[in-house]
Amino acid sequence: MNDDFQSKILHFCSNPQNLISLSRFNSYKNTQEHQSNLHLISHITPKLAILELSLRNVIDFALKLTLGNEWLQTLKQQYMQKDKSKTPFEERLLLEISKIENKYTKRSNPLPKQDQYISNLSLGFWVKIADEFKICSLLFNPSLLDFRNYGGSYNNRDISKAQKHWNIIYAMNCF
Repeated sequence: MNDDFQSKILHFCSNPQNLISLSRFNSYKNTQEHQSNLHLISHITPKLAILELSLRNVIDFALKLTLGNEWLQTLKQQYMQKDKSKTPFEERLLLEISKIENKYTKRSNPLPKQDQYISNLSLGFWVKIADEFKICSLLFNPSLLDFRNYGGSYNNRDISKAQKHWNIIYAMNCF
């Protein structure tokens, strides 16, 4: 990076109003409301992290049962050898694997092991994996989802199985 860029960043950081997003801060009724929001976030964040970790491990376990212990490497090899055009999911999986491998090789480390790939994939990507392999309904019991608790006017009895599948994807994408 050039010095001008770095000096602009330092100048930006020297003004505390830039760091607290003054315009968003001003959208609160008062300082207490902002503090309450920060307090809520501080309590939710560890729970979301545990949820993400758990979800990743359950999806990994499910794929190990269906595709084998080295499922990620198996998919990588299948998709790389595929002659016809790749699906968007296949393209994204290969891109994500490539990013992880580049990170390791830049540090002169050997290529990661399966568990290291698993821990480097984003939650959003895990949601895509669960959807791609149609394991969402195995991970969640759709009858236990009640989106009325989160706004809207759902009548859960009227939600079809397909809608429940998309509700699961929606719920997972919220994380």
